[in-house]
Amino acid sequence: VFQRRFVQFNGRSLMYFGSDKDPFPKGVIPLTAIEMTRSSKDNKFQVITGQRVFVFRTESEAQRDTWCSTLQSCLREQRLLGNPRPPQPPRPLRTGMLELRGHKAKVFAALSPGELALYKSEQAFSSGIGICFIELQGCSVRETKSRSFDLLTPHRCF
Repeated sequence: VFQRRFVQFNGRSLMYFGSDKDPFPKGVIPLTAIEMTRSSKDNKFQVITGQRVFVFRTESEAQRDTWCSTLQSCLREQRLLGNPRPPQPPRPLRTGMLELRGHKAKVFAALSPGELALYKSEQAFSSGIGICFIELQGCSVRETKSRSFDLLTPHRCF
């Protein structure tokens, strides 16, 4: 069963959102984590990483072909520049598992100067495949009850 998602590629990361109005993605796949893409039937294409195969479905065969060719072209260019594998993630100031409101399981958080990155697991952190990356400029932290806190951004409260 496919869930409708708004997908965006900025040349460095493939991000998918719940809708085109969402300020934060539901998932981020860095280009450096993608091993290959391939088209399949029913307007679907696969984005293959070392950890997982992501399957996307487009509205038309032409859209599928455009997505595949764009991603494959960027992957070729990345390999020509000598960056075929994900670099080691920058060393965060603090990492650990956190409970995130709205998620059933705990998430792995990595705090770096100016950014809080959320991942499904420590393994996802190692491969660079995140849930979302929160720019901390303009954010504030509010302590709440029982060892928890809210991260207030201009767009959303985490």
